[in-house]
Amino acid sequence: MIIGLIKRKEYKVLYLFISHQKDYLETLNRCIKNYKDFLVVVGGEKSNYISDNTLYLNVDDNYEGLPQKVLESLKYIAQDENFSKYTHICKLDSDMKILKKFSSRILAKEKYFGKVQYVDGKRDWGKQKFTKNSKFSKENYSGPFVPWCLGGYGYVVSIDAVKQILHTQVDYDEEPYEDLLISKLLVAKNVAPYNFKNLNNYIYSSTHNL
Repeated sequence: MIIGLIKRKEYKVLYLFISHQKDYLETLNRCIKNYKDFLVVVGGEKSNYISDNTLYLNVDDNYEGLPQKVLESLKYIAQDENFSKYTHICKLDSDMKILKKFSSRILAKEKYFGKVQYVDGKRDWGKQKFTKNSKFSKENYSGPFVPWCLGGYGYVVSIDAVKQILHTQVDYDEEPYEDLLISKLLVAKNVAPYNFKNLNNYIYSSTHNL
């Protein structure tokens, strides 16, 4: 009798570098030189499309557009069959580095992980980063906090988890922080963040050291 072999699921990460018009080319050239399995994301376009390892989005390219830029990036990838070989997305700032691959063990276990903050953040954080026309250059964030993976350190979210939030409505006028927004949406679907203690052995930011 021939016993069929059970194929082990393969886990694969797509690295998503979130850039803007001013640092896009520098980010793209660095990524092409050093990495595979990546996309650079940039806003300020008239439509959403992919070309030359770049995801161009019709979103505000300023800091206040970051929540929509990140969420729309995740949604685009989760719905595009060209990315069906990937099981997870790693969101990175444009200046971050990939040091080594995440193990199948952690990818199989967790849907959403990074450096987690469990206490409320500062409601006026980053005020100077918003343009003067943004309400958040003058007003503090007034919404709820949940435990969330801090965006400056990078974080990983599974495609399956993203698919659970594809049709969630978001009022971006009330959401200044992309990392907190993503967590709020996921937590509402019972996907809690996991605090991955060795994160900077895998992805690294020179401005956010663990």
